[in-house]
Amino acid sequence: MSNIDYDVRVKAIEVEQENGRVSEPARMIQVKFHRLKIVRFYPSPPTADYDGIGYESRELISKRSIHVPASNLPLDQALAQKRALEVINNMRIPEHVKDEILEELLSVLEEKISASSNAVSGTRIVIVVGIALVKWQGLNNRQFEDLIIRRAEMQSMEDKAKPIPASKESIEALETVAFDELKECVVCMAEIETGTEGIRMPCLHFYHQDCIKKWLQSSRVCPLCRYEMLPEQEQ
Repeated sequence: MSNIDYDVRVKAIEVEQENGRVSEPARMIQVKFHRLKIVRFYPSPPTADYDGIGYESRELISKRSIHVPASNLPLDQALAQKRALEVINNMRIPEHVKDEILEELLSVLEEKISASSNAVSGTRIVIVVGIALVKWQGLNNRQFEDLIIRRAEMQSMEDKAKPIPASKESIEALETVAFDELKECVVCMAEIETGTEGIRMPCLHFYHQDCIKKWLQSSRVCPLCRYEMLPEQEQ
């Protein structure tokens, strides 16, 4: 088993512009690069009942973003590759991993730019590129058993604390504001364009209207600070 590896994943997300407004950035595809560090643990030496399932910890190391024109067909691969490489080189990614990232990214860009000509007006595309440095760390049997017990206890606590939706009234009462500066919605990981309308929660954190309303229909807490809205069951 190799102790160090890289895991690359490219995912495209469609984000609705508020009130169907299509600004100049909406005709661009935003590409967000997230570099992570993942440590996966395994018993060393492997026990007879080890099923190959690893337990891991994750840490976000850095993130950057670029914009690629969404109206140009065919895709300007040279421009897209140049902008992507500027980010990737700053992240100190090995050469063989760079090739994999570019191949997957250009493929997704081609697909989404071709589809954008038929897309519903008022939507924009965000592509998230996850680049994870994966390290495997062996633990002796006692350490691995302790890890399994801690994870089981945490899972039990999470099961007991299942999310509670916010009340419909509290969601409808949220403040709608027009943004006068560029912000990021942590729900969809996309930028909130200047001049668009969004939601400002009582804790003063900002989100796209659709993003935070859908979030609060499942969980009454702010994604950033855990501020608690009035729960549905208390109505």
